[in-house]
Amino acid sequence: MPFSEFLNPYKRIYWPYLALCVFYSIVFILFSKNQQKIQLRNWVSPSAKVDYSIWLINYFLQVSILPLIFANALFFSARVYHFLTDVFGYCNYKIFMSDWGIVWYSITFIVISDFSRFLLHYILHHNRFLSHLHKMHHSADVLTPFTLYRSHPLEMILSHIRYLVVYAVVTGIFLYLYNDFYEFPKLFGASFFIFISNILGANLRHSNIPIGFGWLERFIISPKQHQMHHSVDLSLQNSNLGSFLSVWDILFSTWKPSKNIGDIKFGIKEQHKQSLWEELVYPFVCWWQERKVITLKEK
Repeated sequence: MPFSEFLNPYKRIYWPYLALCVFYSIVFILFSKNQQKIQLRNWVSPSAKVDYSIWLINYFLQVSILPLIFANALFFSARVYHFLTDVFGYCNYKIFMSDWGIVWYSITFIVISDFSRFLLHYILHHNRFLSHLHKMHHSADVLTPFTLYRSHPLEMILSHIRYLVVYAVVTGIFLYLYNDFYEFPKLFGASFFIFISNILGANLRHSNIPIGFGWLERFIISPKQHQMHHSVDLSLQNSNLGSFLSVWDILFSTWKPSKNIGDIKFGIKEQHKQSLWEELVYPFVCWWQERKVITLKEK
């Protein structure tokens, strides 16, 4: 059931991660000059209610459709392995045969997966049709940890396909190099990367607690930097597209530090009524209207 995700250490809304972020928020409020408050009413706002509805819809899609996609994950990894052996022959390089395989696999997977998330996010902001899908996420005018799940079902499926491609390619390459399958090392029941990301306050990215990382933001995206990305101000909304590492934003000139950024208003300029039905249909309406305008101009 959906609420089992509160007990799953692989999920962002695992209850200890949420409790830790409440602790971070209290410490921030007590010791920061910023007079920010934990807005409990945000959790029952119309925007938050849409978050919960989309979370439930996407959850049932994940348990019904996505298993059909991921059932063949190892098959696709094996196809990558066979492709490499057909092209390069079997790998007999002793330099690769070591106990460091799990380390290199983990680092490679994290870096490539993080870049692929950035790249998909970049495309979602710059492709005409996909940008309308992605506006569902940005239309939240109140941020809670559940806003993470506020993605159009089509965007959610794209995100999972992205992960499948990265998993198949990276795992297939390391199967070729080490002749073995690898899984991430675990901490407290979750992969160490998920654990580290969440103890760094990943849930606060979708909140009104503006915690910045100072100079560390050149390496890791802070909660406040992601909050800037949710700003109604387009100059901020098109910045900080990264998920964890800042290097991709720096390379693509989309990186902005959180220093000297004041209060942030969340949402989109064409803000509409917080309605689940409107959120699901809105992207197609906008796309259809744009197509009609383009067709008229061409005539």
